[in-house]
Amino acid sequence: MTQVQIKMADLYDRLVNVGFSRKYIRQVGLPDWWTDEADQDPDVLLEGAAYLANRLNVNLRSLLTENSEVSFASAFQLKFKLKNGTDTNRLTIPRALASRVAEVVAYGCKQPYLGLANWSIDRIRQQIMQSQDAVDLLGLVQFCWSIGIPVLHFSAFPPDVHRFQGMVAYFVDRPVIIVSLKDKSPARLLFIAAHELGHLLCGHVRQDEPLVDERVAVATDDADEDEANQVAQELLIGRSAMSYDIWRRYITGEQLAQESLRLAKKDHVAPGVVALNIAWNRAGRAYTKADKEMIWRIGIKALKTLEPAVHAPHLINQILCQHLDWSQLNDETIDYLVTMLDLDRQWFE
Repeated sequence: MTQVQIKMADLYDRLVNVGFSRKYIRQVGLPDWWTDEADQDPDVLLEGAAYLANRLNVNLRSLLTENSEVSFASAFQLKFKLKNGTDTNRLTIPRALASRVAEVVAYGCKQPYLGLANWSIDRIRQQIMQSQDAVDLLGLVQFCWSIGIPVLHFSAFPPDVHRFQGMVAYFVDRPVIIVSLKDKSPARLLFIAAHELGHLLCGHVRQDEPLVDERVAVATDDADEDEANQVAQELLIGRSAMSYDIWRRYITGEQLAQESLRLAKKDHVAPGVVALNIAWNRAGRAYTKADKEMIWRIGIKALKTLEPAVHAPHLINQILCQHLDWSQLNDETIDYLVTMLDLDRQWFE
């Protein structure tokens, strides 16, 4: 009986069948030096399969076994916080990709994990505000790294897969916070990072059970989500039940920005956090969808006024570059992180 020779094209087909695009497979799943000629070389099939399995976090045996379904490499029981009606299977690929990146980052983290047992919300605020005027994105992310909790921004998902906004999980015996919302606003990403830290402070995350937040929302019917929101609000504003509301019927984005700056200076809160808090609270009380959309347009305009020329994902990952021990990572792993996290080599070389 003649044995069928598996080809790289077969591996591509199997990965496409579970939701990856061919373009994504070539750009992310294989190193830069991989060529079309390598695809045709049977002698490097196993090498290519190993790259694909490692970078896309899939099970190598399932990838190489004919007529088998490709499975993802995970021993975790996942805890999903989802919108009503969302199928958890839709988050399999983004969760697997984010987990692999987080695992690499955790391995390269220089700072031992010091734990959160001795850290109250107030103490964290005081620690951050020793160097910052308020608890802002820079201060919160720097604090997390200082106690051995890596924070990264990862949004390099295949174009047609479902996405989540935040995730927190243990890798290499330390928690890692993954922010995945693709948004340049520091205030929006700050709330997600604070929310994920809130899950850790509240004991919602076990070492064998990553927590994936499809969407971080203020109004929920989930007790854990409400508790994490309360922690985030108290951490960022200083009071868990604080609601700013200076809304007037005909307020503009520029006026909202000015009022947010005034309140932020008075209360030592990041201006973008104030504007976001006002918009969230007002939108939550809107009677119509059109009114809610109008409120959010004004809120976003205020954020753009308050946070000009700031790229929050780059800020998070620049801090990551400062805290990784790059000597622990080989060249191919570094290339992988550069691709997946959209890193500029000038940030760490």
